[in-house]
Amino acid sequence: MAVAGSIWIPADAETNLLSVAGKYLLCGVVLFALGFLACQIVREQGKAVEKRLLRAWVAFPSVTIFRHRDSSLDESTTLCLHRQLMCLVEGTADVSRESEFGDPKEADATYRQWSEYLRVESRDSPLVLEENTNYGFRRNLLGLKPTAIAICIIGAVACSIKIAVDPPMMGAWVALVFVAAMLTIWLIRINPFWVRQAAEAYAHRLIETAGSVEK
Repeated sequence: MAVAGSIWIPADAETNLLSVAGKYLLCGVVLFALGFLACQIVREQGKAVEKRLLRAWVAFPSVTIFRHRDSSLDESTTLCLHRQLMCLVEGTADVSRESEFGDPKEADATYRQWSEYLRVESRDSPLVLEENTNYGFRRNLLGLKPTAIAICIIGAVACSIKIAVDPPMMGAWVALVFVAAMLTIWLIRINPFWVRQAAEAYAHRLIETAGSVEK
């Protein structure tokens, strides 16, 4: 949007105090200042989209990875993981395949306890933190998607009008290509599956810490 907006600022140094570099700097400063407010808004939108994702997922991958019926791990790894967490988390018992199928809600309640325990105990792990950051970043981008698409469309329209008014202007063409590329990324790449991949990566990093946690 800043790139598209900058092409409307006259670049004639004799009639303007802003140089060509200065007009882009101005747009950058304004964008940076708005970023502080945008961070909070984006996080709120990310949390909102997370609720919708959770309704589709039923439970976070960091919980479902403990399930016997989950295909993320083989059966022997799942059983080993259960034995580790049963010993680490007081008040929880192992969940057999039969009991999980008989009462999946109760099984998930235990798995959530295990997941929360590992989350707290692994808070100093740089690998877990990295994957958690990746998940939050992707989730927030998905929440921002409608707004970002609208901004890209407005930018594309602004560039197109500028090209129609002043066809020889190369900057408008460059800006239009950039905005079009960003719009394509938002439409195709930023999607729930992309967020799910990050959530699953976080779940795997989380369970890897089970062997290093001391009771």
